[in-house]
Amino acid sequence: MLPGLTGWGGHALAAAMGAGPIYCAVAGWWPVGADLAVTVECYDIVTSAPAEAPPETGLVTAGYTA
Repeated sequence: MLPGLTGWGGHALAAAMGAGPIYCAVAGWWPVGADLAVTVECYDIVTSAPAEAPPETGLVTAGYTA
């Protein structure tokens, strides 16, 4: 959830934080009241299988540009 961002224009962005072979991408975004909900999916770069956030950090960063 990105607080204080609303509307359908712009681009949501996501990136995995850590050294693991993980790729994360935005699956979708939509306004929820005064906030912006962002769905992020992560995949193993080697196998293309769905993956959790990078095991070293467990972090995914998300942002939005209008």
